[in-house]
Amino acid sequence: MNKLITPDLSDQLLDFLVQKVNLGDYEEFKSHDFPKSDQLSVDAVDVLLDDLREKGLIEILSRGHSGYDYTYEISVNKAAIDFQRGGGFKGRELLLKDCLNRLLLELETLPDVPAGKKETIRDLAARIRTCLSGIKSS
Repeated sequence: MNKLITPDLSDQLLDFLVQKVNLGDYEEFKSHDFPKSDQLSVDAVDVLLDDLREKGLIEILSRGHSGYDYTYEISVNKAAIDFQRGGGFKGRELLLKDCLNRLLLELETLPDVPAGKKETIRDLAARIRTCLSGIKSS
């Protein structure tokens, strides 16, 4: 299930909620109302919504279920709108990737590194490369 929670999918869900729910109000949704609900299980939608709630972007005012479908009353926080305008999850991922690339470049071009620090810098550079390999290219 962890592979399902991607920045793109989280952004789609957040964009949908920001578009549908007026600030200071709430709307009722069923699991099948959400984007990609035809490709995701109701449990996956539930996990995505919980993730947005834990990040302080939405409030889940009520949650219930009827058969195989969940129902929700959801409000959107101002932080969600600000986060969305700032590029959302994909924007945050791209910013992280850019910062890591810059840091790696600086590490690789450091002049006059003391002998005792070379191994530490090599290790740090290797860790940054590992992190970068886990971030998909856009």
